[in-house]
Amino acid sequence: MADVAPVGGALRSRARLRHSGPVELLVVTARAVALDGAWISSAAPTARLRWNAVPALRRLRELPVAPRLTGLHGAHEGARPGQGGDFRDIHPFAPGDELRRVDWRATARLARTPGELYVRRVNTLSDSSVVIAVDTADDLGEVVATWGTGDLEHSGTTSLDLAREAALSIATAAIETGDRVAFHELAPGGRSLRSGAGARHLARLRDVISATGPSGDGSRFRRTPPVPQGSIVFVLSTFFDGAAAELATRWRASGHAVVAVDVLPDPDDARLSVEQRLATRTLLAERSDILVDLRRTGVDVLAWRGGDADSTLRMLLRGRHAHSTAVRR
Repeated sequence: MADVAPVGGALRSRARLRHSGPVELLVVTARAVALDGAWISSAAPTARLRWNAVPALRRLRELPVAPRLTGLHGAHEGARPGQGGDFRDIHPFAPGDELRRVDWRATARLARTPGELYVRRVNTLSDSSVVIAVDTADDLGEVVATWGTGDLEHSGTTSLDLAREAALSIATAAIETGDRVAFHELAPGGRSLRSGAGARHLARLRDVISATGPSGDGSRFRRTPPVPQGSIVFVLSTFFDGAAAELATRWRASGHAVVAVDVLPDPDDARLSVEQRLATRTLLAERSDILVDLRRTGVDVLAWRGGDADSTLRMLLRGRHAHSTAVRR
């Protein structure tokens, strides 16, 4: 509560953002009061200032690539002859080949008839199709006692804080590599952004990710978002029920590479009773079973909390490199 002079009065407020995403910066309700306090007006309509806070960005050196590379632009070694990649083979000159590709040494060594030419072919550079799917049904904080209360003041970092950070970090790393990125909010009527690339598309992704909040009514999504064939899909969820896990398994069975990104913060049960701690342990054990089942179906699981996400992604990249090469061949 503050008093403002009728002429030339001004108030300044400073607040520290505790969370990313949609936040309510300021709520103002005004009344007019006489100098002697004998008269007070009715409260004016409440004014609210909302803001979509951009999440923190974690720099990722590399990302695992999709099992099927498409396009003629990007930074990944493709399987088709083209330009920009590593050496492929020496091939007889054919219609469409460029004269500057003629390898005169190979021609002198291999030519058997006059006019026979040989060209040096290289692989093309292709791009990977990246899909980011965020489950917004739950927004759970570090403090377990605040789960289900909506108390963001005492919850600490929430699962959607980590989800927004992970989504923006993955999207930025993929766009900077030249890949195409699509975004889907796993909620009824959730936002979706078609696959695209470039700085403008990254700006659109940043706006959409910053505006991603809880779904509200807690209802689950029913329709599977469209995913380009041969994509790598990052499913960001707390995986407390089987909805997101079932969708990840379905995508994996369709031939996509799937990474389940666990965005649940480290739970703090210090304020819980003995019965509540037992219930929490049971809930976490069931969630652990869901993650184990995901690994058994070929879905990679990545925990986003802590500072080892980049190293874990590099391990996934090395593990998938041989598989991706075999599929492209």
